[in-house]
Amino acid sequence: MRAFILLLILYPLLTQADIYRWVDEQGNVHYGDRPAHDTDAEALELEERSVNTDIGEDRQEYRDRLLEAMQEDREAIRDERQRQAAEKRERAARCASLKERYRRIRGASGIYRTDKDGQRNYMSADKREQYEQRHRELMRRYCS
Repeated sequence: MRAFILLLILYPLLTQADIYRWVDEQGNVHYGDRPAHDTDAEALELEERSVNTDIGEDRQEYRDRLLEAMQEDREAIRDERQRQAAEKRERAARCASLKERYRRIRGASGIYRTDKDGQRNYMSADKREQYEQRHRELMRRYCS
């Protein structure tokens, strides 16, 4: 087990390869991890660069913002559906109420309003027709 841990620690040092540069007889420049045999190859010293670990954090922040926006969209859609369902229930209740009222109007022999003194004031035929027409229009609006 100790050998394995030691190997893990030393692995970067063991695998680090030198880079060589040389020019052949035709003047072409070559690079490689081993120098050519019959040439004067120079070992290049490359500067080490650290890996930017902030990229992962930026990506995580972007992911979090995206997930938050998606959640807000889902909530907005859910709220809109709930609003539409409530509106549909209200319209259905209003429609049922209007239909029941219209059924009573059509079945009544006379329609009246009671004044302050408790006296009944019956609608004329014209007023009754206007009253029925108004209910038909309301039913078209709420029941269609």
